[in-house]
Amino acid sequence: MIACDPDFSEGSVIAMPLLDMYAVRGCSDFFFVPGTNDTHIFMTRTEESEEGVLTFASVVDLSGAVLMEEHEIAKNRKFEGACLLPPDWLK
Repeated sequence: MIACDPDFSEGSVIAMPLLDMYAVRGCSDFFFVPGTNDTHIFMTRTEESEEGVLTFASVVDLSGAVLMEEHEIAKNRKFEGACLLPPDWLK
C-alpha cells in the first residue's frame, strides 16, 4: 500500500506491504468499508496463471494489519470491481 498527504509533502509518502507478494496476483479493486471512518479497506486481487484465474478478497486497515485474511471467492472468474449493497437491497 502506498499512501500520502494530498499535497505530497516531504515525508508524507509511505509504502508498506499488507499481504503476501505473489508475482501472478495483483490488486484489481479496493474501497473503504462503510462505517469504518475510512480506516478499513476491502480489497480484491486476481491471480492469472496457466491453470486459470482466481479472485481473492481481504480486508486491511491503514496501520497495515490484516483484518480478514485473503479468501478465494471465485475460480475461473476475474472480478475487477466490487461494491457493498445495503442489506435490504434484495427486498
